[in-house]
Amino acid sequence: MNPNTKRHTNRLQFAALLRGIIVTAFLAIAGLSYVYLKNQLHVSGLQRRNLEQELNELISENNVMEAQISNLTSRTALQRRLDEGFIKLVPITGQAVVRLHPQENGRWASDTRSVGNQIQTISHEPAARR
Repeated sequence: MNPNTKRHTNRLQFAALLRGIIVTAFLAIAGLSYVYLKNQLHVSGLQRRNLEQELNELISENNVMEAQISNLTSRTALQRRLDEGFIKLVPITGQAVVRLHPQENGRWASDTRSVGNQIQTISHEPAARR
């Protein structure tokens, strides 16, 4: 018997087996990656939808608040609150008003002068126009 013929009959084809294992592993990893990425896409879509709903709710609440603010700060609402006695207003006296007059150099001059840390009012009447 020829020794070369017996040696080839029971031999395992290692290269073909290794190639099949590598191709199978690559396809398995590609399939799992595809499923993972699709799942992440679905989760991201749900998060985006929830955030958009929350944003729309906040925008509608903001619009309601702006309408309430405009209603509560309107002149009629403030006058009604003043008539009810809820708001206490004190009239502004002439002594609390500081009037500014333009000078020739383009700056503004006031009818006050500084003495130490106090401001004293000089006049309460607007200056006569020249």
